[in-house]
Amino acid sequence: MSDFIGTKLTMNLGERSYDIILKNGALENLYQFARLDRKVAVVTDSGVPAQYAQRVADQCRDAVIITVPQGEASKSFKILETVLKQMLDFHMGRGDLVVAVGGGVVGDLAGFAASIYMRGIDFINCPTTTLSMIDSSIGGKTAVDLGDTKNIVGAFWQPRLVIVDPSTLATLPRRQYINGLAEAVKASLLADPELFAIFEKGDIDGQINEIIYRSLRFKKNIVEQDETERGMRKALNFGHTIGHGIEAVKGIKGRRTVGLFHGECVALGMLPMIESKALQKRVRAVYRRLGLPLRTAYDKEKVLAEMLHDKKAQDGQITIIKVPGLGCWRAETIPVEGLRPCWAWRNDHEEHVWLQPLPDHLRREPWPRHRGRAGWNGGGRARGRGIPRPLHGQAPGAGRRAFHPPRGSGRDPVPFRRAERPDHRHRHRPDDRKPEHPQRRLRQDRRPAPPRPRGLYGLCQIPRLSGRAGRRALFRPDHGGPRGGRRHRAGGAGTSGHRDRDPHRPVRRGGRHPSP
Repeated sequence: MSDFIGTKLTMNLGERSYDIILKNGALENLYQFARLDRKVAVVTDSGVPAQYAQRVADQCRDAVIITVPQGEASKSFKILETVLKQMLDFHMGRGDLVVAVGGGVVGDLAGFAASIYMRGIDFINCPTTTLSMIDSSIGGKTAVDLGDTKNIVGAFWQPRLVIVDPSTLATLPRRQYINGLAEAVKASLLADPELFAIFEKGDIDGQINEIIYRSLRFKKNIVEQDETERGMRKALNFGHTIGHGIEAVKGIKGRRTVGLFHGECVALGMLPMIESKALQKRVRAVYRRLGLPLRTAYDKEKVLAEMLHDKKAQDGQITIIKVPGLGCWRAETIPVEGLRPCWAWRNDHEEHVWLQPLPDHLRREPWPRHRGRAGWNGGGRARGRGIPRPLHGQAPGAGRRAFHPPRGSGRDPVPFRRAERPDHRHRHRPDDRKPEHPQRRLRQDRRPAPPRPRGLYGLCQIPRLSGRAGRRALFRPDHGGPRGGRRHRAGGAGTSGHRDRDPHRPVRRGGRHPSP
């Protein structure tokens, strides 16, 4: 939308209706849309460029600028009290105005202050971040945090006007810019496949105005049908149940200066609630394209304890939003404890990924030594006597991924298999590299293997050789070959026995070098 001029949306809520102005440079022309011939308290934070708040104050007859510290910690009763005291010292009355200039924290804080000062005064929201422009600036939700529990004390207080000026995003740090786009991804998953297509293949920076417009239009339609979240508006909580729990434990707040922002936590919370594996894979690709996190490590018990304090939890039950496919959603009420299987496995692999020995009736004889020129499981005299094929109930390629005990341990080498998991991913492969089809596994065999932990048995990726050569061999990381580093007989496709070379780069002895 490079030729975007501007537009106006109207939130139709009867007596509480208001306009949403989306236009570059609208902040400089606030006087055209609002009555500023009264006392105005301009609330901003230390992270917002001072010229934005000053730009608003210069258009007012009598204004004061109230600056609060940057960050989620400002959504507290202590900061709320300082704002109210400054408003009182400015002798503001019931006919005066509060203007929020900043992100979601400033909008929530200033809006809540306006809702309780003299039982409610007028409020205008001027968002300056992608997160506030796309989501929090409209809808009327205002709140502060209580301890680590987000937005637990608040009120529905609709603004009189919302001014969205995309030109203010020019001064926004890149991570904050991407952080807000998570809410737009949420809107696209719930009801706008065309918006999701922009995230997949479009020019995100060049189409930011269209992204903001589509996100605002989606939320406007929801709020008009359910202003106080009795039904349909619960869909906007998609990803927030788990996201708020993660944010309470890992979010940037107060003295915790390293962690995750709100949008990043919501992005993590949405993934387990997408029921379609194909759509989940597309969403992960969008996250990688935007720079949103795919996973994080956290204390599951602390996150679960925070979710128990969620506003949507009541009598041990909580309503969650699931997305079975792109552009559709459904609400489901489950016990809070039922959330544990949805999210724990994605962030704590050791609980859900382990190796399990085969039962006795499925065991096979130890693998024979290589006796042919064609390599393991190849042609010649070694045909049919190499790597065993996958057994019944095993994933494709499980026979080639069997593991051996240490040599000389006194135990027969017995193939192992992975325990059942929802997606049968390889133990050491990242989620995004898991092949979906056996043919893709064959193509991935030629890629370099990721590093394996020392002391465990790993896989050796062997490039495809000419003729009837084997594709893989198993080895211990501190040895050269599958049988203790000894060279294969008859010049086969083995590895040298030198321990000082990189075990992940096998070479062929004799003949021309294989192509990578």
